[in-house]
Amino acid sequence: MKHYFYVDNNQLFGPFTVDELKFKQLKKTTLVWTDGMNEWVTADSVDELIEDLVSDLPPSWPTGDETTKRDPFEYTLRYWIIRAKLERKIKQELKDYPRGMGFCHHYWKVKKEILKKDYGIEWKSPAELNPHILYD
Repeated sequence: MKHYFYVDNNQLFGPFTVDELKFKQLKKTTLVWTDGMNEWVTADSVDELIEDLVSDLPPSWPTGDETTKRDPFEYTLRYWIIRAKLERKIKQELKDYPRGMGFCHHYWKVKKEILKKDYGIEWKSPAELNPHILYD
């Protein structure tokens, strides 16, 4: 079992198990280290910690009154908790895919697949929710 140390306000804390860290409210920029790491890294770069980084939600929480519709799941706390990990998975999946016209549709397809497979979430893309808008 891994034990992590972290630094907050120039003070070292630890060691803690992943389960114990859930109660420490680490921010994504908190520096963490465990045996086997060559250097200290930010907590958001450690997959097993990412879902518990809940203390730094975005400054402007979406209100849902935007002119284009978005999937309601995107307005939930769970989405904001998994968002960084989800984006890393999408980025990895699309690393060799060419950018350009139509890329957003492929991005949304991959996002939909990952949300379904990894999180059991049925997500609808902006194109599905806004059929009156022509996306590239």
